Amino acid sequence: MNNYLKMIKNFRCSVLKESKEPSLKAYIQSLEETVSAFKASSDSGRRRIEIVHEQIRGIKRHVRRLQEKIKVLEETSCSTAKRHK
Repeated sequence: MNNYLKMIKNFRCSVLKESKEPSLKAYIQSLEETVSAFKASSDSGRRRIEIVHEQIRGIKRHVRRLQEKIKVLEETSCSTAKRHK
């Protein structure tokens, strides 16, 4: 059973490092550019666009924190797998 768990951890470490999915950062940037392209004709419309920009900034901060936590977890998981070899 322990060998199986070690194999899973090693596999996860190698797959997570090699994953080449479109980045979340690029997706958020695309969303922000799309929102920036909107031109509001009223004050309320401009305020709504401003609120969306504020929300996107909040999302960016949250994503940054999550990515930092993921990095720590990956490092911990990989180092634990290497110790048990």
